[in-house]
Amino acid sequence: RRKQTEKTAQKLHRMYSSLSETNAASLRAVSVESLYHSVCDAAIKGGKFAVCTIFAIDKTQHLRAVAFAGEHGPGLLDVSIPIEPSAAFPLLCGEESVAVLLFYSFDIGTFDAEVVELLQSMADNVSFALENFSNEKKRLEAERVLQENEERFRSLTHLSSDFFWEMNDSFLI
Repeated sequence: RRKQTEKTAQKLHRMYSSLSETNAASLRAVSVESLYHSVCDAAIKGGKFAVCTIFAIDKTQHLRAVAFAGEHGPGLLDVSIPIEPSAAFPLLCGEESVAVLLFYSFDIGTFDAEVVELLQSMADNVSFALENFSNEKKRLEAERVLQENEERFRSLTHLSSDFFWEMNDSFLI
């Protein structure tokens, strides 16, 4: 009984460590791709998983592996993964699911309620980081459009041969 309690405590410690590592990866990531790879590496490093993979929806509306970590990651496209010893969590950007975070374990019973809750927290944190990347991209695009409009306005005013006069309240020019 004591050994089982210690084993459970170690598993939870590894999971919390993995969650912490994922949060740190979310803060350090400079792109969506680097975020995905860091999250997979952190999950394998801290958790008791054989494989962690992120599948993203491509232009043809198919799920494709975009990042992986673990023993069998590179051959993932050729492998059929059974449902039972795996756990999948959608990654959201806004209200849209843009990817799936998938964990696979060789051991049955790995995904108990506590582990699933921690993994859901991990997926929520990754979704938050994806939302931040999206917002930054929108901000940069708005800034670019504003700068183009300002340049267009400046060129129009410089090319104009009209005079502009200002008058004060006393109608003095």
